Amino acid sequence: MKYRVCIAEGQSFDSLISEILRVCGTAGQVVRLVFFGASQNNVDYQRQRQEIGRQVRSCFGSRCPAYSYVAQKSLTADWAVEAYCVDDLFEGSVLYKECGNLPYVILQGESCSELIAGGVSGEDVDAPVRKQSEEAMEQMGRILAEEGFEVDGIVRQWNYLERITEFDGDCQRYQEFNEARSGFYASAAWSNGYPAATGIGMQRGGVVIDFTAVKSERCLSLPLDNALQVAAHAYSQQVLQGRLSEDLGKITPKFERARVVDSGDERMIYVSGTAAIRGEQSLKGVGVVAQVEITLENIRYLISGENLQKKGIIGEGELVMVRVYLKYADDLEAVKACIGERLPEVPVIYLLADVCREELLVEVEGIARVKA
Repeated sequence: MKYRVCIAEGQSFDSLISEILRVCGTAGQVVRLVFFGASQNNVDYQRQRQEIGRQVRSCFGSRCPAYSYVAQKSLTADWAVEAYCVDDLFEGSVLYKECGNLPYVILQGESCSELIAGGVSGEDVDAPVRKQSEEAMEQMGRILAEEGFEVDGIVRQWNYLERITEFDGDCQRYQEFNEARSGFYASAAWSNGYPAATGIGMQRGGVVIDFTAVKSERCLSLPLDNALQVAAHAYSQQVLQGRLSEDLGKITPKFERARVVDSGDERMIYVSGTAAIRGEQSLKGVGVVAQVEITLENIRYLISGENLQKKGIIGEGELVMVRVYLKYADDLEAVKACIGERLPEVPVIYLLADVCREELLVEVEGIARVKA
């Protein structure tokens, strides 16, 4: 897989999307596109999402990739797009499919099948978070079932929530999402750990989910823990927000710090959304640069040869793509300087987004390859 960040600015919305697609279309066999931009309100968001869909389908025709529109303002251009493309060395099949008018892609290799889907959402972007989340996950379930994938075959999930840290009544919106996710995941045993995941805010758009799943007994898929952090699914009740369920307590986020997937063609590490958390406590009052440094330390250890060896994996993780979510746009230059110094050769996209805890100013996620 190859990864490319495309940006555009200074034109009308329709022209910007057209220009981005022209650039992305030269990158190879495109299998996933993630659009990042700003919307004035949810009516504007829906109009933009429809236009993105129209242009993507027009550009790619019967080879339409999975695509999504995430209402997070790019901090370095008017619009930004992540393009995931299959390398020319891939000897398997690339199958472009649809389920309920939602395009997705199957990569069929010699030892592993991979399902790539995006833009999964509820019917009404203004409906309660729980309802939108349940509808989106029902759609995920239909796509997985259509291709014979199990729910616990999901290896990476991106969860975008409008106004993620706000409360509807006595329950935080992110907590509402966690309850819906736990309900959906309850159909599987998860004996080999949860997916890598990100739960992050959007300015508009309700609930949007992107995901990747794998299927094969010969495909190695392992969760990665981080000795510097408590696993998110093991958080105590003290750090969770919202109401307390009488029988279950506050539902924890169901994801791992990272996940290694060895498809036979390559060994990848999906790094979950990572922040300045040690143990289970946020580092408060230290400023954004210190939070970035601690976050990068968490990721460095997570993908280190020392940590991989605990899972019997020989090699070192090397980041090939990074997303940086900033709570405040004014922090961009300081964070760019810090990231640029430590990751000078890595493609990075900077986005404006609320992190799932109010005190956190920055969150970083990425994809790494395991180098022998």
